[in-house]
Amino acid sequence: MVETLSQPIRLRLEQALAQWRRWQHGPATTPTIIGLLEGGRSNTSVKISSEQANWVVRLDGINPTSLGISR
Repeated sequence: MVETLSQPIRLRLEQALAQWRRWQHGPATTPTIIGLLEGGRSNTSVKISSEQANWVVRLDGINPTSLGISR
């Protein structure tokens, strides 16, 4: 799955997943990537899973303000 992502997105996802031990209410084991969720105009969302639960990692786009989004 990760190999289908662009290099910048893949790098940002790997950085986010490398911090899983510090997530509040995060998984007890290293999460695995389930799939890319479609439909985000200003971000990329990836579904991940561990033994206990599923999560969505949202990676902000490069310039969401160009779409009029203020976060």
